[in-house]
Amino acid sequence: MTTSSLAFGFLFSNTIKNGIQKVNIFTDLLNAGSKAMVDGLLQGKSYLEIRDIKKEYIKEAVKRKIKVFGCDGKY
Repeated sequence: MTTSSLAFGFLFSNTIKNGIQKVNIFTDLLNAGSKAMVDGLLQGKSYLEIRDIKKEYIKEAVKRKIKVFGCDGKY
């Protein structure tokens, strides 16, 4: 985990302690899927190949969010 993601995690843990109960991560997951589509198209992949790449990119984005929110190892 990078220093910036640790700082980001600290920011969120303090935000949660101060009463914030919902954090919207949909845009980050959408961006991961969009990046996968662009990468797949640039590589000349088929629709089904791009779909698989998209699933992996989104899965990795979710894993990063789990770590940032301090839930690593709790799933």
